Amino acid sequence: MSNIPIVYYHSVAPKKNKKWYKSYLTLEQKYFEDLIVWLKKKDYIFIFLEEYFKLKNQESNKKYICLNFDDGCLDNYVHVFPLLKKYSVKATIYVNPEFIPEIEIPRKTIDQINKKENNELEELGFCSWAELKLMQDSGLVDIQSHTLSHTKYFVSTKIREFHHPKSNYLYPIANLYPQKKPNYISDSNFKNLIPYGTPFFEEKSAVIAKRIFISKSFEEECVTALKNYNWEQYSKQECLEIVNPIYKKYLESNSLIEKTETDVELEERVKMELAESKKIIEQKLSKNVQYCCWPHGDYNDHAHKTAIQVGYDATTIVLKHFEKNTFADRFDRIGHGSVKNNRFLTLLKMKFKIKAYQNIFPYIQVENLFIKIKYGKS
Repeated sequence: MSNIPIVYYHSVAPKKNKKWYKSYLTLEQKYFEDLIVWLKKKDYIFIFLEEYFKLKNQESNKKYICLNFDDGCLDNYVHVFPLLKKYSVKATIYVNPEFIPEIEIPRKTIDQINKKENNELEELGFCSWAELKLMQDSGLVDIQSHTLSHTKYFVSTKIREFHHPKSNYLYPIANLYPQKKPNYISDSNFKNLIPYGTPFFEEKSAVIAKRIFISKSFEEECVTALKNYNWEQYSKQECLEIVNPIYKKYLESNSLIEKTETDVELEERVKMELAESKKIIEQKLSKNVQYCCWPHGDYNDHAHKTAIQVGYDATTIVLKHFEKNTFADRFDRIGHGSVKNNRFLTLLKMKFKIKAYQNIFPYIQVENLFIKIKYGKS
């Protein structure tokens, strides 16, 4: 049979919310609904991953598709869940227990309010356990693991930027204040938990990062050196020039790094990331967690083998254009993004991607030609 496409999303909402500095992860709801309507019209059957692994190697004339949502964004409950019910569509949501807020009463969804209440609808943040349980119990949503922390750690002495009003601040701050992670989007004070001028270093996803710990005194000296800097006119190069004497001093004295994670510590931490996420979700939702989606698309063989070791059946794999997924315990996915803010073009591109993935003529031939021209491979 043709390959079964898995289409993935993060946030889906009526529009991007400028209050969230990662709003680029939001796909406008109209594009999502356009695809659902087309898939239903073409008689696609929406399935969970357990069904996907049972069906993907079987011969069938039926057309199957999976929908995936990463991170457990609140709008998955507020806006997407009503659409799943409207069209009787299944979807899988991958969550990180450390980002889940302890809110006992489920919040309102878009189909539970009137137009006058629409402006008061809460949609920024992450789903609570109560909301995840409600969706899981509906039979339309399957909750799976996105690891425990969804964080990144510093891995080298290369400074990538300094904390400023538009910095990529989530992980450096969340690692210091993990209890504040669930509300970081709506908490206007979150980015002020550390001072501007704090250096941020090259980082990698927690499941592959050999973590280093930067000298606190170096961070403090950088902040002091930059205390009069005009952050509205931020320039990384200017900041580097200002702190360079301090930076060189710490490098030359071999004191910039206070500690480096050992191989044993790394192995134990990755195992904990995967095992604890699985355990917590299973306990909170009274279900079996079988699948892990890697945050940021980052993983290695060790992370995958550890996931299988602690009880997962499969994990995600990110393929290059010319690669095919030949693993029995991995699943690959297709992203859905907008094209020039145009509904026709956006839907047209997704139709093409899905049909090419299914090896349907002439879409797969066009894709192969494109790959051959761009990458010199087929």
